[in-house]
Amino acid sequence: MRASQPPRKACDLCYRKRIKCDGLKPRCSSCRLHDSECTHGAASRKSLSRKQASVRHHQLDEALQSRVDTLEGQVSNILERLDKFGSVASPGKDDLFSMPWAVSRTSGPTTESSGPRAGGMPTLQATLSIVQNYLATYNSLLPLFDSKTVLQIIRSWYQIRESRNAVNSALLNVVLALAQHTSAPGHFADGNNASMYLSNAQAFLTEVITHDIELINVQVILGLAILFGTADDLTPALTLVATGLRLAQKLGLHNSRGSEHLDPSLALQRSRVFWVAYILDRDISLRAGLAPIQLDTDIDLDLPPYGVENDRHLQFVPTSNSKWDFFRARVDLASIQGKVYDCVYSASARKYSREQKAESIASIFRLLDVWTSQIPCEFQEAALLQGDVAGLSQYLCVLYSIRLSCRTLVSFASYQDSFHYSRWLGHLQRYGDKVATGQLISYAPLPFGWQTLVAESREFLILFEKFGSKDPLFIHGGSILTDFLNRESGLIKEAKISAAVRSEEQVKVLSQLGINLIQVDLNDATATVDAVIRNKAWAEVDIVLHLANAMDYRPATHLIRGLGERRKVTAEETFFVHSSVMGIYIPEYNWPHGEAKDSDPLLHEKEKKIPSPNPVQQAHILITREAKNQNVTSLIVPIPVVYGRGTGAYRKESTPFPSLIRASIKLKTVYKFDKEGLDVFPGFNFVSIEVLTSFQVTAAAHVSDIVALFALITEKILRKEPIPNGENGYFFAMAHRLSWWAVPEQVAQRLYARGLVSEPQAKIWPSDDMAAESLGWPPQFVRAMATHVGNFTPENAYRLGWQPQWDERKMLDSIDDEIIATQAGSGISPSIYASLTPK
Repeated sequence: MRASQPPRKACDLCYRKRIKCDGLKPRCSSCRLHDSECTHGAASRKSLSRKQASVRHHQLDEALQSRVDTLEGQVSNILERLDKFGSVASPGKDDLFSMPWAVSRTSGPTTESSGPRAGGMPTLQATLSIVQNYLATYNSLLPLFDSKTVLQIIRSWYQIRESRNAVNSALLNVVLALAQHTSAPGHFADGNNASMYLSNAQAFLTEVITHDIELINVQVILGLAILFGTADDLTPALTLVATGLRLAQKLGLHNSRGSEHLDPSLALQRSRVFWVAYILDRDISLRAGLAPIQLDTDIDLDLPPYGVENDRHLQFVPTSNSKWDFFRARVDLASIQGKVYDCVYSASARKYSREQKAESIASIFRLLDVWTSQIPCEFQEAALLQGDVAGLSQYLCVLYSIRLSCRTLVSFASYQDSFHYSRWLGHLQRYGDKVATGQLISYAPLPFGWQTLVAESREFLILFEKFGSKDPLFIHGGSILTDFLNRESGLIKEAKISAAVRSEEQVKVLSQLGINLIQVDLNDATATVDAVIRNKAWAEVDIVLHLANAMDYRPATHLIRGLGERRKVTAEETFFVHSSVMGIYIPEYNWPHGEAKDSDPLLHEKEKKIPSPNPVQQAHILITREAKNQNVTSLIVPIPVVYGRGTGAYRKESTPFPSLIRASIKLKTVYKFDKEGLDVFPGFNFVSIEVLTSFQVTAAAHVSDIVALFALITEKILRKEPIPNGENGYFFAMAHRLSWWAVPEQVAQRLYARGLVSEPQAKIWPSDDMAAESLGWPPQFVRAMATHVGNFTPENAYRLGWQPQWDERKMLDSIDDEIIATQAGSGISPSIYASLTPK
């Protein structure tokens, strides 16, 4: 017979909440804090029997053994691949064309590498053909490499084993990547290999930067900067340019003294490499709105001479009487770009008086005019419109786009409003409204050089349309938006998509997607209504998907009013689809009606009867009422716990799992909540924690399934098919149920196997305050967010034809993916959390 257990020291409250009891009399500290009687009458939990303990240990051993088997298989696979890999520095002849390399995205450059992968390099003859074409075209315009030196290194790399060091290997792959990246579309049949070459070069980057620095090291880094200069995120390019310039300065490329005693051809090559770095520094820095690295006052080097004898690649002679030095023109334009930064973005520019700013703008306009006047007429836009100019049209378009960008930037000359001019356009629109009502009769104020800017813009637009195949350098350019834009069929593909944005940063990112954008403060009722009615980009808006804050009804009602005014004008039906949260239908938020079914015709009336009103409830009521008043068709999509990684331009993470993973890694322990409130399911008598956990479930959905539901609703609307709306227009985006305790237990096992936490089981949070601080969640909602249990029944979404692809088993199997994505993610919490968290 088991011996009786010793008396319990903790009081009933501390024992139930699993917190340490200090045993003070007559009431412990916790009881005083919660204003509770300090009693010791509750029965203690039974300890596990030997049989139960044996079963639990056996299950844990099986889980650990399974994980060990998986790791052993992975190690075996890696060792097998390493055997094939051999030595990177000295591969054998047989494995030369099957060398493993780092992997990168095929769609463009990346700064991440997921390990070696086999990839074939072209033969020597094929490589020479590709590289010679690059040297004769793009490299002749931007002479980063000396042709003889590059070809000699490539031949040695293929023919002499000792030449296959990291720097030479990086050079080879950079040149191959540049050749395919800068070639005319369709020139190479295997264009996808550009991504592989780029990844190959990245694999050697550390050695290129840290080993003995020579000119070739700087060339490799600048070549990578050119490739990354066309990416959406300019951070890698900025880093590479900064690194390349510092190494160039270390070699003395920025002053003539460093080349005084060198062979003239080597001195010329060093000079060209520096000026290429100068061009990249000025160009990429200006596009990022950052100060360039290289100071003009720290350059003691002659500008590239106009047309070096015996170097015909720098001369382009479409007719017998005309020639032009593209490289020198590009350096001169880069110098102007530096002055544009000083005028628009620099700290000193913000202190300019109106007269100083006007003089700065006029000075840059004069420089641009002089620069333009030095271009022979055979290379001007008018000549390009007549046909390809000596194969240069692709590159000349880039040059003219930079000139136009400089002129446009300084015309508006505001570090807050550069590139998109929303403030100036807003002033102009308001001016037009006043003129239309007869309040003003004077001319509208125009930026300096307006006529020149308009003329060049019109010429460039014609040029832009003429060349349908555009160089990546020619165009510098949430999950639902990305999905809609990437659709290959259906009515969504044909629809015109617009997006409302709040900040300049959003404008810069989303403008690359080719959609209509309008920068508007949705909290401003007048501005929002005007945007929907009058803005040209929104002139055909019939459906609004409101995916922002579910707890703030103001932006939603403002948009609905705009849709209502639009319906009055067009007599066309308008729709407002509001994303919300399913947490409103749980006991923790005072839902008193038990089961919540989206097809329940009384669901909206039941929401009104929640005893303690909350922001989500108020938003539902006000949105439905305002839509009815404005004759707008409204739908509400309550969203459950979301997991998975999104594909949008901003925050890609869902919230609960990454927060738990990050907190667990930081604390070296995985925690979970003790679930209270056993009356969630009336009629059940819970006699043990094990029984309780089987009912500790909530609703969940993968982000891709939620995107699919919004797409389905939108397609139904576009097809003009009948769909529940108004007070009956609820669509629960619930794909499956989720056990709250299953997730932290899985996370504990997976993190423990990685050596990131100290135990393979989850513990109970010592306190809600510690949980809120560690997870980064609002303290007043942390327990409800992590333990809420609801009785949800989704029907309307499934009646539409929604078919979720994820279930609980698939979700738990993907915990490893969640861990990897979290470790690579941004760690940015939703803004709503910040607004709910006390300062």
